[in-house]
Amino acid sequence: NAFSVNMSVQSMDSQVLSNIKRDNIKLDSYIEVNKILNERGRSTKGEVILGLPGETRESFAKGIMQLLDAGVSQICSYLLMLIYGTEFQDLDYRDEFKIIRKHRIVALNFGVYEGERVFDTEEIGVANKEMSFEQYIWARGLSFIVEIIHNSRPYHELFKYASIFGISIFEFIIRIYENIES
Repeated sequence: NAFSVNMSVQSMDSQVLSNIKRDNIKLDSYIEVNKILNERGRSTKGEVILGLPGETRESFAKGIMQLLDAGVSQICSYLLMLIYGTEFQDLDYRDEFKIIRKHRIVALNFGVYEGERVFDTEEIGVANKEMSFEQYIWARGLSFIVEIIHNSRPYHELFKYASIFGISIFEFIIRIYENIES
């Protein structure tokens, strides 16, 4: 029980999965597997990738909701890395889905070597024809709130209490996110 069971779905949207030539197990099966693992005391992690071709702000949020409703212990939201050797490096593929790219510094991969500043960067997708950069930033914020409120588990008991009144974890998180300014 020392390790969580990672259930990598990339996306919960069937069109997005088709765009990346991938498929998931049925949601009912995913929920059942997760339930059994939870009953056995195993933690589970649902893994998604933000910015996949065809993903929208709404489909990403719905996927997060489905994973939370499935009872995963944690959700890990990765960024879309445009890695060499994948379709994401194909210019026609990028053009088809209007993938907008940016470079970011790879975490902890920088330093001064022989007096030179060196930064290791990677190319990531930050928008596509279905998701604007502003919507991408919103989804990044949602992922951050999920990390703080759900994954680190400070409100685990509160979530259980809220469920008695029919308030889902997702609804709780979305209300916090939408009212973060106040």
